[in-house]
Amino acid sequence: MLKILAVAGIAVLSAATASAQDQTVKAVYIHDQRPFLCGALFQLLSDAHAEDKDRQVFDHYSAKFNLSFERAKANIRNAGGDSDDAHLKMQEAVNSMGKLLARKKAMTGHLLSSCERS
Repeated sequence: MLKILAVAGIAVLSAATASAQDQTVKAVYIHDQRPFLCGALFQLLSDAHAEDKDRQVFDHYSAKFNLSFERAKANIRNAGGDSDDAHLKMQEAVNSMGKLLARKKAMTGHLLSSCERS
């Protein structure tokens, strides 16, 4: 049986093997979602400010994205993945975050506040 748990931004995929004498749960994939979520937000915000004459805001969000993406890659490598996996997951996060914020613009401030602290 496969089980997915999401607790405090941490995704855990575990495989449970059941026998009459042995109930074993083996964690096969664990990574922190926060760098992906915040990285996606920072990417979208840097894109929104890419045309600004004053590059300070663009540079700020670009630097935050780069830091988040490095953390995301490290998390994926620690879970047994590689850079290609990290790129794919980040792109998925950017796409999902873009759709979410298009529907719920008011969430941007709350998410940004949380991500700026990381």
